[in-house]
Amino acid sequence: MSELADSNISLVNNVFIKEIRFRHAGDRSITHAHVYDHQTLLSTGAVALTVDGQTTRYEAPAIIVIVAGKHHGFIALADETVAYCIHAVQDGLPLDAAAPLVIGMSNSAVHQVTLGEV
Repeated sequence: MSELADSNISLVNNVFIKEIRFRHAGDRSITHAHVYDHQTLLSTGAVALTVDGQTTRYEAPAIIVIVAGKHHGFIALADETVAYCIHAVQDGLPLDAAAPLVIGMSNSAVHQVTLGEV
C-alpha cells in the first residue's frame, strides 16, 4: 500500500522550499494545483508526474517546471526519492495564501519555517 510522502518546509528571503521525501517506491503526493508557476528539483530517485491527466517519468537529477493552475501529483518510482518544490513568494500573493496551498495538501510536518522578508 502506498503512503503519502513526508516533507519539510523552509522560507528564507521570499524563497519557499518544500522538501518531499518518498521513502518507498509507490509513495505519492496528493494531486493539487497552485496559483503560481513553480519548479521541482528532483535530487535523487525517480518519479512519475501526472499533470492534468498526462504522466511523464523523470529520473534524478532533473528540474521540472509546473505551470500555474495545472493539477499535478507525484508517485515515487524508486525508494528514497527526494524532490524539492521551489517558488518565490511574489506577485502580491501573501504568505498566508501561499503556504496553505502547499502545506494543507499533504501530510506535511513543518519542521522549520524561517520567515524572511515577505
